[in-house]
Amino acid sequence: MQQNTPKLDETKTFGQVVLGVSRAIETMSPGDRADLRRLRPGELEPPAFWRLIAGPLAEQFDGAGETRRAEVEAAWGVVASAMARSGMAFDKKRSLGKAMAESDISEMRFLRLLRADVRQLPAQAHAVAQLLASKGQATHWIDFARLVISANRSDRETTRRQIARDYFSSQAK
Repeated sequence: MQQNTPKLDETKTFGQVVLGVSRAIETMSPGDRADLRRLRPGELEPPAFWRLIAGPLAEQFDGAGETRRAEVEAAWGVVASAMARSGMAFDKKRSLGKAMAESDISEMRFLRLLRADVRQLPAQAHAVAQLLASKGQATHWIDFARLVISANRSDRETTRRQIARDYFSSQAK
């Protein structure tokens, strides 16, 4: 059975889409970034969010049904809000797991993020983004976005396992 999921533009990788969102947030006014930081699941999203949906994320929803589209929009809201909260520190060589390990984020906090269900994930993602920002730690936002976007999909376990490998292998060094 084919799942009715948003597709990636054939010319863009997931990473390119995440970088497009990152660049769009970087160029927003301070007020728009503040609106994204305050974004809460279940509340009406601010205009800055809808500009992301109409801009770098527009092609992500071709062929998606309304229910699936709403789920993916909510997930991108979590990602955009976390990016805005973090100050956007991006390092393509530092995976999310590695960044969390190098920041001495506790194993308990790490596992809370990985074990979070769709309802818990926004709060856990925001907490981790703020912790990374407070420690001045850059991360690979693609990993972060993949974790949040995959929360309701069959590939979520693969994503979580990769982040866990990175976290624990970085601690072992």
